[in-house]
Amino acid sequence: KQYYLFVVAMILLTFGEALAFPQVPVIINQLTPNEVKGKYLGLVNSFGSAGRAIAPLFGGLVIEGFGYRNLFLIAIIFNLEILIIVYLVRL
Repeated sequence: KQYYLFVVAMILLTFGEALAFPQVPVIINQLTPNEVKGKYLGLVNSFGSAGRAIAPLFGGLVIEGFGYRNLFLIAIIFNLEILIIVYLVRL
């Protein structure tokens, strides 16, 4: 039963990523002045690639040290912090 839930979750995650990731360059293009578009696109791509490279290692260390469930709690806390920072910067 849990395997099927995992498959459904992965399908939903993949669908969400397929919708969200192509929008990032569009949003950057809309929000940045022409003279810095390349700089911001490069930064976003660099940080995205670094995150995809480092995240599995970090996730493995968290799972080893604190357990599988705590990985999700840490991810929730981290994402909430990012949302708060983005909200405060936009004020």
